[in-house]
Amino acid sequence: MYEEDLIGPAGSDGGRRARRGVRRGLRVVLLGIGSAALAGLSSGCHESLTQVDSRVVAPATRPALDIAAGLPRLADLVTDETRNARGAVLDRWEDSWRMPVSEGSRLRAGIYDSFPARDVAFDTISARTAIESVHATIAEIEGVAHPLPPHLSRQLANAKRLLGAAVTAWDQGDAAESVLSTLRSADALRGTTPRMVALNLVEAAEHALEAAGGEVPESAPTGHARARRLTEWARSAVDTGDYEKAIQRAYYACRLLGVDIQ
Repeated sequence: MYEEDLIGPAGSDGGRRARRGVRRGLRVVLLGIGSAALAGLSSGCHESLTQVDSRVVAPATRPALDIAAGLPRLADLVTDETRNARGAVLDRWEDSWRMPVSEGSRLRAGIYDSFPARDVAFDTISARTAIESVHATIAEIEGVAHPLPPHLSRQLANAKRLLGAAVTAWDQGDAAESVLSTLRSADALRGTTPRMVALNLVEAAEHALEAAGGEVPESAPTGHARARRLTEWARSAVDTGDYEKAIQRAYYACRLLGVDIQ
């Protein structure tokens, strides 16, 4: 399969759009755990990174990975014809990242499952670039943060498995399946980012408060009230983009509420 080939109809400038669709050259910062400089990326990425900015944030709470460059998005990987004809689908994919975590995950799964019926056309130049971009991100994470806490290592392992499936599908000439696996791999990496870690904590605390209803446990009324305030402040911090504060506040709210954070 040649890079200029397209799965489905292709526009005259689809390749030009694809080349600028996915950024490479990444920087990873670990929130909550120390990080170190990298010597470089894997040779498959055709780029090198000699230094990584690093800082430790909220080391006693819930670590997250600040992935500073863009992971591939669905809109990056389709042809211009698909972009024009299926804009509503692309918009729903973008919206899914602003929804509650479980709801957004279900929406994206439905979108991915519907690709064959929707005649979505992917650009293979962009698809190959996306594989390299995700591979580079994984390589940097592995170089920056050892050992990762369980909630991050699970996501990283899932991302690696899905990227392996993407490469296998690519080698077998199934570019459409390769794109789907690449997107799912990128989604797993997004699950490690400060916003998604914060949202998971905030939603866990909100669900615990909802389950408790209006009742304040006699054994710890002050703790319950504080947990509610912390959860509200954490939600506000998410809304304003201060994910570090959101993580800290929601983490302590979960602890006060007895939420089992895996």
